[in-house]
Amino acid sequence: MSPEPSEVKMASHPSLLIRPGPSDHRVIEDLVAPGGSGIFRGPRPVIDELVLDATTVVRRPSLVVAAAHAGIPALVDPMTPLLQGEVDPRDGWVALPYGEAVALTPADLDTERARDDLVARVVGFEVERGATAVIPPYLHPASPDDPWFALTLDLLRRTARHMARSGVRLPLLPLLSAQLHTFGVGTAWSVGVDRFAELAGELGAPRVGLCLSPSGAATDTYGKVQRYFATALRLRAAGMAVVAWDQGVYGPALVAAGIDGYVSGIGVRERSDVASLQYRRRPASGVPGERRSPQMVLLQPLGRSLGVDVARVLLADRGMRAKLVCDDETCCSDGVESMLTDRRKHTVRARARYLAELAEMPHPDWRLYRVARDAHEAVTLTLQANQLLARLPQPRSLSFRAAEALAQTADRLLEDRLQRGA
Repeated sequence: MSPEPSEVKMASHPSLLIRPGPSDHRVIEDLVAPGGSGIFRGPRPVIDELVLDATTVVRRPSLVVAAAHAGIPALVDPMTPLLQGEVDPRDGWVALPYGEAVALTPADLDTERARDDLVARVVGFEVERGATAVIPPYLHPASPDDPWFALTLDLLRRTARHMARSGVRLPLLPLLSAQLHTFGVGTAWSVGVDRFAELAGELGAPRVGLCLSPSGAATDTYGKVQRYFATALRLRAAGMAVVAWDQGVYGPALVAAGIDGYVSGIGVRERSDVASLQYRRRPASGVPGERRSPQMVLLQPLGRSLGVDVARVLLADRGMRAKLVCDDETCCSDGVESMLTDRRKHTVRARARYLAELAEMPHPDWRLYRVARDAHEAVTLTLQANQLLARLPQPRSLSFRAAEALAQTADRLLEDRLQRGA
């Protein structure tokens, strides 16, 4: 049975968790510094927490220091689903205390000793790197009856036990990373998310992370978006706080629907795609360390980040510029130029501003109406943008299907609330 929308209320202070890349260290240090460019509406920083990839925290330990000085938590994502695939030996993840170049199978973790050893290495690494909460080693199961799911639950139990025995007095943050098309089906909830929620509750976890993959692509259908929201609300109805993992696209709407925060990269890693992450780490030609992230900027009215080249084309048109430009002078004092020059700072500040606007609305219906309206407008703007992009020497086209699906999902949630007299 799905949760009643009226049973799940939006957190009074929803959290924006930012996952920076190794090249974002200067930007983050400025955004979280006391008196820096990230101060937002008073003393509160734009970033509530940092989520650092295990490889990033090794390359940029200064990020943990910056978070500590700002008084915000710093989480270390152990990225343990990479254990399930082959990883390039030159990749920095292989050099971690628990990293492996060869793919493991469930049989490799069949013994209690092997699982306890993995837990000890992962927890030890996170604690040594300054994490303010412990994310247990987690895997990415294909379905609730996949052996990887049973291992994820057992590793969660063993992590809590290891922390108690070792005197690690940090909060536990279990992460459920799973395939959306199997875990997001209502008939699978009792053997999937419910089992995970029950165990996390028994272990006293104050909150959990939810990564349903793949989701957040511009071509997502209504069925996919609806399943994500229904499953997230099902998990939230269990009584613990829920954070949407790597979900910059649907994160604000999920918060409006009732969950407690979301994780997003800065222009990248805005959607959940674990298989793609695993694929990019496989042995390939070229040196892994030379991989560079694309230059992206958040266009909030469109609900997602686009490449700077596409953004320039759209913002060069007077009509589109008026609809897409950041109108917050404290963020982008020079309008378009500030958006593109300081695109990473703008992207973070724009996310924080939108989340704060939702949180300031006193009634859940208003928040759902806001995200539904904005998604409908994103569809219209995308169609207008495509008219401009079609005139390029090499025509481009943006998909509006996910924005349309998001609007339908928010409309449905709002309708359900009204029918129940909420």
